[in-house]
Amino acid sequence: MTASGHDISRMYVDAFVDGHPAEPVVSSAEHLFHVVPLSLVRRYVSPEDAALVRRLARAGKATNPLLYRAERDPRRWASILAAQLNQFRKFARHYPN
Repeated sequence: MTASGHDISRMYVDAFVDGHPAEPVVSSAEHLFHVVPLSLVRRYVSPEDAALVRRLARAGKATNPLLYRAERDPRRWASILAAQLNQFRKFARHYPN
């Protein structure tokens, strides 16, 4: 929600501290959330969607929630790297060209 321009903490404070239930929010901002490497996303979507993925990535509007820069534990980074590389193997096996 924060990446699409909405402050989720404000919604929680309004709902649980101030007692005002949060209204549903619809965002018009485009943002791509992905846990699969972008190269795989581009490979397996339609050509027009690949152009959209490329445009959002170049504009800095693509986020992988696993890649949290404040995280410093090398074991976690190794695990994330292994999971990202494993996606290539899984897609090759279960989603053939």
